[in-house]
Amino acid sequence: MFYNKIISMYFAYCNSLVDIGCGRGDFLFVARNKAKIVIGCDIDVKPLIVLHLYGFDVVQCDASYLPFKDDSFDGAFFPTL
Repeated sequence: MFYNKIISMYFAYCNSLVDIGCGRGDFLFVARNKAKIVIGCDIDVKPLIVLHLYGFDVVQCDASYLPFKDDSFDGAFFPTL
């Protein structure tokens, strides 16, 4: 799968990841098996509700104004920006 390769290449040693613009969570579903902490962010609340039902930590926010302190995550995935 595409995301397995991305994670192996760029996020192999990350314990915490944030997916900015996560949408339906395709990356999150793969990353949850690789990192201890995985958080999804998106401006659209509808997919976040579904992801939350699947047990993901999610945050509704604009990618221009992320509500996290600097260095909160070991890696950030944001392919749509």
